Amino acid sequence: GGAGGSFSAVNSLNTNYIVDSSASGTIVLTLTATNSCGTAITDTVTLNVSAGIIPTFNPIPPVCQNASAPVLPTNSTNSPSIIGSWNSVVSTSTVGTTNYTFTPNAGQCATQGILSVTILPLPTITATTPGSRCGTGSVTISATASSGVINWYSSSTGGTSLGSGSSFTTPSISSTTTYWAEAVDGTCISSTR
Repeated sequence: GGAGGSFSAVNSLNTNYIVDSSASGTIVLTLTATNSCGTAITDTVTLNVSAGIIPTFNPIPPVCQNASAPVLPTNSTNSPSIIGSWNSVVSTSTVGTTNYTFTPNAGQCATQGILSVTILPLPTITATTPGSRCGTGSVTISATASSGVINWYSSSTGGTSLGSGSSFTTPSISSTTTYWAEAVDGTCISSTR
């Protein structure tokens, strides 16, 4: 990248040269001062500007929608570590990938960094097909999920899965019995059965 910047007061001897935050390379400043008699004095200064260090971070694994949000680290994985803060905390309410911007604390030769966090949608049961029979016996019921695998349960919360797959054959039953389907995609589980 090229180096660059600007003077805070162009026509004054009382001025500062402000280096662009993205600058790197060599900047040659030549200052010429002319007194009221027309005598000019010229001086040249060479600045070597190093590029700021880009903070690096371990990736955050995908998070399920509405799950506990990960806390972004305030120290980078660089050596030495760059300390700073993020433009926002992670929200898991919206599905998609969000880029979070890290700003280093002042006094570190570092630039801003970016960390992406992906929020995955919860799978849902999109359709169910009940079953029926006359008399005692087994019934096959089925369900469809938006994604992932379907687990079957004998209660609306808790308990152990009775089986998995898009269809489930009940044990022998003699009266109307309710079973619940739950969709699981990776670590994401449907919000209700």
